[in-house]
Amino acid sequence: VIGVGAGNAALSAALSASEAGAGVLILEKSPKSARGGNARFTSGGKYAYNDMKGFRALVPNLTDEEAARLDVGRYTVDDYYGDLMRISLGRADPELAMILAQESYPAVKWLVNMGVKYEVHSKTSFEKDGKKYFNPRISMPTAVVGGHGGLNSQLFGIIEGRPDMEVRYETKAVRLLVDD
Repeated sequence: VIGVGAGNAALSAALSASEAGAGVLILEKSPKSARGGNARFTSGGKYAYNDMKGFRALVPNLTDEEAARLDVGRYTVDDYYGDLMRISLGRADPELAMILAQESYPAVKWLVNMGVKYEVHSKTSFEKDGKKYFNPRISMPTAVVGGHGGLNSQLFGIIEGRPDMEVRYETKAVRLLVDD
């Protein structure tokens, strides 16, 4: 499989292809120092979850004591879908928006299973009586380890450790050559 570009979606697709048994070549037009484009600025994305159990599955090293001092709220599929429709002023495709909302948590859980590390994003909480409270409608209670660019860096680290995957930097795809 040849992947063109090295943003988070492309790297995830490349990992999925590798997981299915394919050898993967990723072409990235940028030099290694600027790899990933806008993916270098994300802190891990938005996802729907219903409870602390779902949250803890993304931050498995969280102790029971630490978890007891957190109120992460909940951000349901309906919340996510509603926010997508609201911020797009109703122009988002309703069917695709629902798929995105429904598959958001499984996608992040898959990233965790692939080796991506998340942590509690304490900067987006407020504290009261020794407990941290989060409002996931404003900002998710988790972020990837490494902050902005951390997801991109972690995905590259996973990919670079696999013998069936190769990244070629400063290699621009120009067109696809096809035959019968």
